[in-house]
Amino acid sequence: MIKRSLAVLLAVLLLALAAGCGKNAADPGAKPSGNGNSTDNGQSSSASPSTAPSDTPASSLPTPSSPGWVSSTDKAQQPKTCDPVNLGPLKKGESAKLCSVTITLVEVNTATNGAPQGYAYVLLHFTVKNQGDADFTINTMDHFKLDTPDGKVNTTNATATSQRNPRLQGTLAKGQSTEGWVGFLSKQVKGDYKFTFAHPDFGKAVWTFSLVSQ
Repeated sequence: MIKRSLAVLLAVLLLALAAGCGKNAADPGAKPSGNGNSTDNGQSSSASPSTAPSDTPASSLPTPSSPGWVSSTDKAQQPKTCDPVNLGPLKKGESAKLCSVTITLVEVNTATNGAPQGYAYVLLHFTVKNQGDADFTINTMDHFKLDTPDGKVNTTNATATSQRNPRLQGTLAKGQSTEGWVGFLSKQVKGDYKFTFAHPDFGKAVWTFSLVSQ
């Protein structure tokens, strides 16, 4: 009787032990916990692309506070390199030094071929030298004018200038010089003609001459 009871008890213990081991065993068909690199819907996630940098970083662009920045106001307030002068009346062959530029009226000619009756092409031969540090551009249309004895003011004339070579033009670097002709279409009258070179920063020089015998 006692042996039977022990056998039954042992059987119960073995069943209990087997049941406990079965609960703790890993289910071979179970999926691992966690989603790893997968999203909840099974689709793999991807990182959003980063924005490509621009060719010129914003930090390198000039701003009003940058060391090399020069505003138009600053340029206007910069001191002039010289004091403008007012020279004349000068005669043919005389030179005028206006700040860094020296201009010499070398010769005066006239030509009537193709000019209207009573008019002449007044042809002036100059030398120009730049003694400043900055380049100097010859601007005959804006800086040169011819006043006639009867009060007319003439600017340079392309047809007149073409009567002689070379034409006075170009940009002169420091130390460079050039020579050439400038022409005007003007009446031929008695009295003094006044040729003027005027520059807003350098001042002006005036040469006088006559075309008709007094």
